[in-house]
Amino acid sequence: MSLSRRLLPSIASLRALEALDRLGSATAVAEELNQTQSAVSRQLQSLEAYLEADLILRERKRMTLTPAAQDYVKDVRAALQWHSGCCASVFVSDVALTCSCALTKLMHAASGRTKQAVCTAAGFAMRDVQI
Repeated sequence: MSLSRRLLPSIASLRALEALDRLGSATAVAEELNQTQSAVSRQLQSLEAYLEADLILRERKRMTLTPAAQDYVKDVRAALQWHSGCCASVFVSDVALTCSCALTKLMHAASGRTKQAVCTAAGFAMRDVQI
């Protein structure tokens, strides 16, 4: 199954959102991701534009996620963890392609669904997905 790039947000913007959930400020996210604060802000804005939804409440120097974004970031975190695990297995076992295919399938399936629905839609066994 091939998905157009237009159907998925960038991994960089997803990483920025996930880090923002943990750290609470674009400055802290920028430091963790080795980027400028401006680059992180642009990634978050582009993700909001892509999803056509407000994800972030901006209050002075503090940024918090909206309730919808708090739900979404759980799926994002699970997908990024899955992707990381796939990449680790690629380096260990020289199995190519699983990494990007797994993330694509999981991100496509994750949109507002339960773990069972995500696994079923993406074709993964529940035991293989840590959420």
